[in-house]
Amino acid sequence: MTYTRRTDLNDHFLAPFPQVLSTGEFNHQYPTATKCDNGSIWVAWQCSSGHEDNVCIRCIENKDDKNEVPQIRLSFNGNVYKPVISSLKNDLWIFASVFVDNKWSIQLRKLNDVNSIIIIAQSGDNYDLSVKRGVDRLWATWTNLAQGYAKPCFGFLKEGKWSNIPSPPVSSNWNSSPTIEPDSEGGLWAAWNEFQDDTCNICVYHFRNNKWEKKGVLRGEKEWNTAPSCLLYTS
Repeated sequence: MTYTRRTDLNDHFLAPFPQVLSTGEFNHQYPTATKCDNGSIWVAWQCSSGHEDNVCIRCIENKDDKNEVPQIRLSFNGNVYKPVISSLKNDLWIFASVFVDNKWSIQLRKLNDVNSIIIIAQSGDNYDLSVKRGVDRLWATWTNLAQGYAKPCFGFLKEGKWSNIPSPPVSSNWNSSPTIEPDSEGGLWAAWNEFQDDTCNICVYHFRNNKWEKKGVLRGEKEWNTAPSCLLYTS
């Protein structure tokens, strides 16, 4: 696992060589990064050895402490897939899809606190995990697959406590790959794939005051529109 410091695009020929972050005889993949309020930058990734998958974490830039932070290896209640690291008030939280007992769950934990593991969702198979930082909380979304139905699920972490929010109304049995973008007023924008017959549409919703409001559907005509991405634009 390597990283390169951000440089001006005009100086790309003078950019520094990538720095190797990972250590040990493991497979390293799916990197994710976050920046804390104190300026420190942390990177996490999936590290695999044999039949065991965990999360490796390392600080690559810390304005308060110039000493190099060693690689930290974290465990969850099962094998980890595609972790996501995020920060809130300088606390580091790691979300992950975790495979245990032939099922996928969504779990999260706080750095340096193994007793903080929270199982967000464990009924059915859960994947397509995405996490975004809001004004005062961490929002998360994922796809839940159970009994042949797929639906987007949502929730948030605030003051160390996890809360699920109501699922949005859907008009199809298969809705997947949700993406989210928090707004500045405590609300949440969301979009996902909606499969109907031989067409895949994109549904767009907004969540505010514990209610979902449908904003539109980008419909295809016997074509697939997939993998949406949300970005909040402010002029």
